[in-house]
Amino acid sequence: MRTIVIAIAVCLLAAGTSWAQKNVTDPFGVKAPDRIDCITDGYDCFCGGDGGDIPDADPAGVVFGPAASTDGGPVIVDVILFVEMTHTWIGDLQMFLYYDFDCDGDLDVMGQILERPGVPGTTFGCSGDLNGLYGFDDTVGSIEDACPSTFPAGCYGPDYDSVGMDVFDGLPIGGCFWLRVVDNAGGDTGAVLGWEVCVMSRITPVEESSWGHVKALYR
Repeated sequence: MRTIVIAIAVCLLAAGTSWAQKNVTDPFGVKAPDRIDCITDGYDCFCGGDGGDIPDADPAGVVFGPAASTDGGPVIVDVILFVEMTHTWIGDLQMFLYYDFDCDGDLDVMGQILERPGVPGTTFGCSGDLNGLYGFDDTVGSIEDACPSTFPAGCYGPDYDSVGMDVFDGLPIGGCFWLRVVDNAGGDTGAVLGWEVCVMSRITPVEESSWGHVKALYR
């Protein structure tokens, strides 16, 4: 049995980094890790390494990683992404998680976590700020549901118009995950302070030849 607090502690120890926001009190008066409610029992968690600044108004964005998945397997059943970050004006942001079968730098399969969360009837997107530790899980409500001045740290789902992380289900474990964040408008900035991917996998009688067929579909 494994809680996200334990997983983060292990990740920090392995990465040798310090996530500066992990003890910041959010506007609700609760420390960020205590608000994370993604369920991680039965998952193996993999560190994404150091984060960094998100370039302002850069359509290429920035790519962080890899987070190498080596335990369990052989087939991915579910994926949860945890990102500790700060950014003003969430409506600027797109966030993608990629899976690389061979850890060779090719980003084979893409899931989209954020798609510039908006406000109905506007074109400039939600102006809310991100400041804390956020989980993204296919089973919970989208971060697009509301637009508070500051989004509380917690567990959210991908936007409804995005390709969620269920795109990774059924793929062979043992590859690498990469995180890409894009800021699409000028004037607001932020950074990824750290991130990790938690993967649930299942042992099945899948043959290696079948894995090759699955990989070929995404080439």
